[in-house]
Amino acid sequence: MANVENKLVPGCIAVSKKGRDSGKFMCVIRIENNFVYVADGKTHKLKNLKKKSIKHLKMTDTLLNETTLNNLTDKNLRRIFAAKKVNKEADLWQRKM
Repeated sequence: MANVENKLVPGCIAVSKKGRDSGKFMCVIRIENNFVYVADGKTHKLKNLKKKSIKHLKMTDTLLNETTLNNLTDKNLRRIFAAKKVNKEADLWQRKM
């Protein structure tokens, strides 16, 4: 995984800002006009992508490398997001102290 500055490309990890799935991590799979197709490996699997407006996503600084993106599975996505969630919660905990 590499770091980028809010650049919208396939493979970038984002957090949903709006909707039923707000606060959840998602991976951008495809980009079309002002919309992206995202997957989270659980609710929205790779075979059933979620169409989401770009303005409803907040990009993180994480980008999946091309090898990972080409061999991506729902299980891999869940593992990546579980690790990100632990890091996010640890970061929030340190900010409170």
